[in-house]
Amino acid sequence: DSTLAQSVTEALRIDLARSPSVRLLETSDVSATLLRMERDPGTALTAQVAREVAERAGATAVVTGEIAPLGAGYVLSVRLVSTKDGATLLAVRETADGAGGLIAAVDQLSKKVREGIGESLRSIRGGAALEDVTTKSLEALRKYSLANAAADAGEVVKAREILKEAIHLDTNFAMAYRRQAAILSNLGDNPSEVAAAAIRAFELRDRLPEREKLLAIAYYYWVVDYDSDKIIAAYQQVLDTWPDDNTAGNNI
Repeated sequence: DSTLAQSVTEALRIDLARSPSVRLLETSDVSATLLRMERDPGTALTAQVAREVAERAGATAVVTGEIAPLGAGYVLSVRLVSTKDGATLLAVRETADGAGGLIAAVDQLSKKVREGIGESLRSIRGGAALEDVTTKSLEALRKYSLANAAADAGEVVKAREILKEAIHLDTNFAMAYRRQAAILSNLGDNPSEVAAAAIRAFELRDRLPEREKLLAIAYYYWVVDYDSDKIIAAYQQVLDTWPDDNTAGNNI
């Protein structure tokens, strides 16, 4: 009964949100992450999908559970799973005497989870969120994030090579092409290679959410078909909606 499962899930989510030990990802954040994974935002969160969402968002763990019939009642079970390796950090269960006992069972279950979750999360280190860009490949996103970190540390040649690996993993990775064009330009590499990378990002713009689309457009009109009005307009549109965007703020 999927309706029953959704009701129990929402009740548990509300209870867990009361815990001072955790911060839950908002539903809107999950939907936005699924879009960047090039999936429907309504995609069911299987354990594997949820772990990928969690890694992209920098979440330490995933809560997963089951409702199983037991005679005239139910058994509810919940596991806290490490994003990094899928290890079970906490496992609890509770029984309910029929549908009428489900809310009381959820209350008891969430109490057990809240009591154990803080200690469980202390045993693992949280990871930084991966870069907020669109690619269907988790490994390509990891490479892209590593490349950005290397570039920020002044290791620009290393960043260029890592970006090549990211593009190899996802040949439609628009932001990787855009970043590659910027790094090649900074290194003074062949202008035709810079232009080719910027053009590829521009060609893929209609696959992208608005912010990434505008960044691809702005860079195209910087290095391929120079037009200062279009550059400024694109970056300003980014800043109008995302005023803290570093790329647009630095370049405008």
